[in-house]
Amino acid sequence: MNIRIAMLAAGCLAFSGCVQYQDLQKADAAAKAEAQAQAQGRNDDAQCRSAGFVSETPGYVQCRMDLENQRAQPPSGKRTQ
Repeated sequence: MNIRIAMLAAGCLAFSGCVQYQDLQKADAAAKAEAQAQAQGRNDDAQCRSAGFVSETPGYVQCRMDLENQRAQPPSGKRTQ
């Protein structure tokens, strides 16, 4: 009986370690995605400003929207099904 309890405890500890590792992986992926989004925002800002748009003006907002829409489009020459 003591062996069963010990095996059950060991199994629970191993499983909890896996869950914690997965949580860390998810948190790391979320942090990377956030950093990438911030970098993309800085790049878009720089691109629109270099095109002559002033931040918070309708032209600037349209420029940012155009860049985001371009990224959302599939690459040319490839069709989606």
